Amino acid sequence: YTKVDFIQENVQTLNDRAFAVFEFTSEEREEDKQSPDYNKVTRNYDYIQYTVEGGKILIFHFSCPFPQKNTWQSTAARLMKSVKVK
Repeated sequence: YTKVDFIQENVQTLNDRAFAVFEFTSEEREEDKQSPDYNKVTRNYDYIQYTVEGGKILIFHFSCPFPQKNTWQSTAARLMKSVKVK
């Protein structure tokens, strides 16, 4: 990423399990001068959470284009809070 603005970065307990939570918006600028998209900026909204189970990292990730952030942000939060690992 060229730029990241964190909305939240913390550890939360969800359904009796600790998750590292990262919610952020990002920009990525195409830096390859040979690319037809050189200097094009792509902006995204991401909500990622991680937990450890049986020695493995489980990753839950929601992403959408930044212009759709306000449409999806509350849904992404509800989705992430509903995760249950058995």
